[in-house]
Amino acid sequence: MVNLPIEYSGKPFTPYGGMSLMKRFVEQPEIKEYLSFLDLPQPGSNRSYDPAVL
Repeated sequence: MVNLPIEYSGKPFTPYGGMSLMKRFVEQPEIKEYLSFLDLPQPGSNRSYDPAVL
């Protein structure tokens, strides 16, 4: 797995900092592979998206 350092700081933060951390976590190849094994709800329309992509 990728080393994601998390540490406390006295600096102000924004919600985008958490989003960038989540993006780095979700982009790991192991996560994408694991999502294919989960029992995610399947789309019922031909215009819907794959739940693993969302």
